[in-house]
Amino acid sequence: MKKNELMLITGTEQTKMALYEQLLEQFKDYLSITAYSLEKGLPGSIHTDTVLLSSPDLREEVTPLLSNDSGVIEAVRTIRTENLEPLLHMPGGSNVLVVSDTADTASELISQLKELGIHHVHFIPYEPDKLYIQDADLIISPGEMHLAPDGSPMKLDIGVRLIGFPTIQQLVNRFDLSFLNSILTERQMKQAFSMQQKLTDAKTAAITAEKNLELVVDQVGEGVIGVRNGFITVFNSTCETIFQIKRSDMIQQPIQHSPLPDSVAAYVMNGSDPFQLFQIHGLEAAIYRKESNGIITATISRVSKAAEINEAAAIEWRKKGFTAKYTFDHIIGEHPAIKDTVSTAKKLAISDLPVLIEGETGTGKELFAQAIHNGSGRRTGPFVAVNCSALSPSLFESELFGYETGAFTGAQRGGKKGLFEQADGGTLFLDEIGDVSQELQASLLRVLQEKEIRRISGTRNVAVDVRIVAATNMNLREKMAEGAFRADLFYRLNVFSIQIPPLRERKTDIPILAEEFLKRSGTMTRMDTKVMDMLKKEDWDGNVRELKNSIDYMLAVSDGKTIHLHDLPGKTGTKQKKKEKEAPAIKLTLMDKQEYVFILETIRISNENGEPASRRIISEISKSGPIPLTAQQVRHRLDFLEKHSYVTKGRGRAGTKITLEGMDFLHSLKSHLGND
Repeated sequence: MKKNELMLITGTEQTKMALYEQLLEQFKDYLSITAYSLEKGLPGSIHTDTVLLSSPDLREEVTPLLSNDSGVIEAVRTIRTENLEPLLHMPGGSNVLVVSDTADTASELISQLKELGIHHVHFIPYEPDKLYIQDADLIISPGEMHLAPDGSPMKLDIGVRLIGFPTIQQLVNRFDLSFLNSILTERQMKQAFSMQQKLTDAKTAAITAEKNLELVVDQVGEGVIGVRNGFITVFNSTCETIFQIKRSDMIQQPIQHSPLPDSVAAYVMNGSDPFQLFQIHGLEAAIYRKESNGIITATISRVSKAAEINEAAAIEWRKKGFTAKYTFDHIIGEHPAIKDTVSTAKKLAISDLPVLIEGETGTGKELFAQAIHNGSGRRTGPFVAVNCSALSPSLFESELFGYETGAFTGAQRGGKKGLFEQADGGTLFLDEIGDVSQELQASLLRVLQEKEIRRISGTRNVAVDVRIVAATNMNLREKMAEGAFRADLFYRLNVFSIQIPPLRERKTDIPILAEEFLKRSGTMTRMDTKVMDMLKKEDWDGNVRELKNSIDYMLAVSDGKTIHLHDLPGKTGTKQKKKEKEAPAIKLTLMDKQEYVFILETIRISNENGEPASRRIISEISKSGPIPLTAQQVRHRLDFLEKHSYVTKGRGRAGTKITLEGMDFLHSLKSHLGND
C-alpha cells in the first residue's frame, strides 16, 4: 500500500538534517518523507499532500510553489533537554544570553526553558543591534552560535530545536495514526520525568561537591538525606524540622530501623520511581531519590506547611469557592474504560503541564479537573473554575484578567484581581473552552506563552504561576478545521489529553452509581430490581448527571422506602431522544440570561452539596462575583423559574431545588450565551 507523503522544508541544511532524522525515527514505517532547505534550494513546484515548515517565516517563500491540494503545517519546536546539563549547574543568579536568528525566537526559547523548570538563572534574549550592559556568564544557542557576539564567555550549543509534541500529535491526527498516541504520550512523560531528574541531580551535585557537607546542607532550603550501605550519613536541619527528629538520633543509624516513617524509609532505600509524594506531620512533601556507587541521596522539595500558608488568602479562597473538594477516590466505576481513564489522569496530575479534558455533557469533567488538582503538587493552592460559556466576551475578559481603576463604567475603585491572579500557585479550570471567542483565544495563548497577564487598562505585566486544565464537550479539531478555534491554542492546551467515556459505553457501572447516589441521600431508600433494569436500558444522553437527576427525582416522589417503576421520570424508559427545553417565549436580554445561569448554577451546586439554596444565600454569593443581585431581585427571578417549573421552592432548610426541566433550561441558556 502506498504511504502518505510528507515534505519537510527548513531554513538551513543543519536544521533539515536534524528534523529529518527525527521524523524518520517517528514515522518511517508509515510515511514517505522528503526534505529540503532554503539554504540548498527548494523544488520548482510542490505537489505533496502535506508540507511541514520548520518556521512560520518560511511560508512566504513556500506558498507560491504549492499546489491547491497541499496542506501546510507550521512546526512547534522544542528544546533538546539532553544538552542542558551545563546550564543546570550554573550558579543561581547567573546571566545567560540566549542567541537565535531573531529576538522573537530567542524569547520563545527562554519561555520553553522556564517551562522546563529552569528558573535559577537570569535569561537575556539576544538582539544584534542592542548593547548589553550585563556581563553574560554563559551564552546558549540552538545550533546558531555563529550569531553570538565576539569576546564571549562560556558557550553552550544545545543543538537544533526539534519538532515539539504538539506538532507530532498534529501529524498523527492528520495521517490517521491514532494508534501511535499511547507510545508518543509515554515518550513525552518520560522526557518530562527525565528533565525533573536532571534538575534534582543538579541540586544534589551542588551539595555533595562541597568539602564540609554538613555545613552546606544546613544552608539548603530543602531537606537532604544521605545513605551509604544502609546507614544514614546526612540528615540536615531542614529534615529535623520536617520529620521532627533530632539529627543526633539519625546519623549512622540503619535507615530501616530509624524513627523515619516506614513508607519514607522504604522509598529512600528501594524506591524505583524518580520521586514520590508523602504527607508528613501536616506537610506536603515530594521526595526525589538518586542512587550512585552505593550512595543514596534523597532531596525533599516543594514542601509547604498548611499552617504556614497565608491564612488570609486561604480563608478568601474558601469564601470564594476556590477549593477542590473531589479526589480520584470520588470517581465511581469499575468498568475498564473509566478505570483506565482514572489511571492515566493520576499520572498526568503529577506534571505541571496543561491538560485538556474531553467528554460529553454530564460525564464529570470538573470532577476530573478537581481530582487532577488534588493529585498534583499544587493541591495546597487555589482551584479556580470558570465556565467560559456563562459570561459575555467583555465580562469574561474582565473576570479572567482583572482591571484597574476607571477601566470602565462601574469598575471597582482600586481595580480587581482577575481569576488568573487569584489562581496563582494553583490551578485554573477553564470549562467549556470551546465557547471562547477568537479574540479571547489570542489573549489566552499569550498568557500560556508568556506566563504573564495584564489587567484591563493596566500598564504593567503581572507574572502568574498557574496550571491550566481545560474541558470541552465539543470536537475542537472540527472547530479548528472551520477556523473557529485557533490551532496554536489547541496544541498549547492539548499537551496532555483525557477522554472521559460516556455512560452508555460503561453501562455496567449504572448499578454502582445508582447505589452510591441512594447512599448519599441518607434516606435508606432502596430500588426495585425492575427500576434498575430500566435504568440500564437507557442511553443517558446526559450521562452521569442525568442519571443522578433522575434518581433525585425518584427520591423526591417515592412514597415509601422503595423506588418503584411508577416513580420513574416520565421520559425515562421511552425510546424518544431527550430534547433540551427551549427558552420560554418571553424575550430574555443578555443580562437576563447571565443572571438566570448564575442563579440556576448556584442552586444546582447547592443541591449537589446537600445544602439549602435560599434567596438570601444566592444574593450573598452573587455579591462576590460579576453579577451582584439583591434578595428582592433573586425573589423575582425565582418566581419566574418556579412558574415555568424550572425550580421548586421549599420552606426552611428545604430551600430551592432545580428540576429536570430546569437542568434542560440551564443547558439551553448556556448554549444561547455561547452564540450571543
